[in-house]
Amino acid sequence: MSGGTTNKGKSKKQPEDPSKDTKQMLTVGATGELTRVASLDSISLQIRTLTAEMKTELQANKEEITTEMRKELTDFKRDINKLLDNMDKEIKEQTKRIQDGETRTEELEQWSCEANEAIQHMLQQQKYIGDKLEDIEARARRNNLRVYGIKESKEVKPSELKETIEEWLKKELGLEEDLQIQSAHRAQAPKPKEGQAPRSIIIQFQ
Repeated sequence: MSGGTTNKGKSKKQPEDPSKDTKQMLTVGATGELTRVASLDSISLQIRTLTAEMKTELQANKEEITTEMRKELTDFKRDINKLLDNMDKEIKEQTKRIQDGETRTEELEQWSCEANEAIQHMLQQQKYIGDKLEDIEARARRNNLRVYGIKESKEVKPSELKETIEEWLKKELGLEEDLQIQSAHRAQAPKPKEGQAPRSIIIQFQ
């Protein structure tokens, strides 16, 4: 009787849970997947950061050019309005003299001379504005180089295009020094279909 009571008092060994190894394997797999996702997120963040910096720089250049153009156009408009006001005043005075029967040839010749000078001044201002606009556009594009004929490859990501084009230029030109390329990107156009010419590459140097 005492022996039977002792056996009942002993605790039975619990069987091992067969799902434990499976859970560990799932945990390891999930950790690897999270690592890959984190890596992709990091790359995506870098791309977004680079895009934001490019947009900021382009916006700054655009605003600078726009500001200069607006200032020049405002000055030109003010000068033209002033010139037109002066000419209108002179015309009214001359018309009054004519209506009053005053035939002052000398004054008319003087007015004609002043009007001619004013027109010449206006033409000079117009040429100055045109030259200024061309200079502004040239300064905005002076550091850019457009390259044609380079095939588009799915293997080259947009973020890797800068390094790829720099290696290509060094090879084609036989150069070894740093080309100081600030950025490189394909022209903003629809991706060409098979058989069509590849989009050009715009390179901006520092």
